[in-house]
Amino acid sequence: MTPCISNKGLARPVLATLSIIAAASTANACDLCSTPTAPDGGRGFSVSVFEQYSHFGTLRDNGEEVSNDVDQYMDSSVTQVVIGYRFAERYSMQLVVPYIHRSFRRPEGFEIDQGTEQGMGDISLLASIRMISISGDDSVLRVDDLIGLKLPTGKSGRLGEEANEVTVPGAPDSGVHGHDLAEGSGSWDIPLAVDAFGRFERAYLGAHAQYTIRNRGTHQYQYANDFSWNVTPGFDVWRAATGRVGLEANLSGEAKGKDVSDNEVAGDTGIVAVYLGPQVSMAWNRHLLGVIGYDVPLLQNNTALQLVPDYRLHGGLTWVF
Repeated sequence: MTPCISNKGLARPVLATLSIIAAASTANACDLCSTPTAPDGGRGFSVSVFEQYSHFGTLRDNGEEVSNDVDQYMDSSVTQVVIGYRFAERYSMQLVVPYIHRSFRRPEGFEIDQGTEQGMGDISLLASIRMISISGDDSVLRVDDLIGLKLPTGKSGRLGEEANEVTVPGAPDSGVHGHDLAEGSGSWDIPLAVDAFGRFERAYLGAHAQYTIRNRGTHQYQYANDFSWNVTPGFDVWRAATGRVGLEANLSGEAKGKDVSDNEVAGDTGIVAVYLGPQVSMAWNRHLLGVIGYDVPLLQNNTALQLVPDYRLHGGLTWVF
C-alpha cells in the first residue's frame, strides 16, 4: 500500500499494493494486478499506470525443480491503465484496462515453437466502500471492501489448444500451454477484496486480500477460483510538507486450484506460491504518487509440470486530480 501526504501530513492510501490477482494460472496471474482506491477527501479523479514484468524460466514438477533442456521460457508484461473516481469519502469506483504482451519458447513434439501473444486483456470494473476510517495527529487506520466484475474482453482463442494437446513419446514436455498465453478467460468473473492501511508517524503497514470467483469461459474452459494477498510494512526515510519517500518490504502470495477444460481437470494448473522483495514508494505535492519493486519466489508448490517465475518487476504512477 502506498500512502500519500494530506494537508496535515497524515498518510492516506491512494495506490494499493501491487497484489497478484490470478487471472488464470501463474503465467497470466495479472489481468488485475492492482486495486487502487480513488483519491481521498471528497470527490475527485485519479489516473494510474501500472506495469508488472515476470520472467518464467524454471520448470517445476510437483514443486521440485527439473531440467529445462530446451530452454523453455515466457516473458510476461502486463500494463494497466486505471481510472478512479471517488464519489464521497466512503465510496469510489475504478475502471481497469490491461494490455498484455507475452513472448515464449516451448517444445512442440521434437520441434521448437517460439512466438509472441499480445493484446488487450479482460477489463474490470471495481466498486469500493470504506468500512473503517480513523485518524489522529499523525496516525491513520483505514479499511476498504471491494467488489468487482471482470468482463470477457481479452482474446481467449489460445484456450482452444487445451483440447488439442498431443503428447509425443520421447519428446520433451511443454511448460507453456494455451491457458498461459491467453489474454482473456472468456468468462464473467467476480473479484472480492479487502484493503487495509495503518500508519503511526513514519511507520506504516498495508495489507490486501482478494478472492476471485471464476466462471466457465470460451472453449469450455474454466479457470479455478484463486486467493491472493499482500502484506507491506514500510518506513518513511524522508518526509516533508511537499512529499515523502518510503522503503517497503512486499510479501505476497497466491493459492489457486486446478482449472477445468471441457469437464476434465487440468492437472498442470494449481499452485501455492509466496514472494518477497523490496519496494520504494513516493508521493509529491499530494498529486503524483509512485511505486517500484522487485520480487523473488520464497515458495512455489505447483501441481504437475509448470513453468514458474524466476523474478517479477513491478511499478506504477498515479496522478490525483
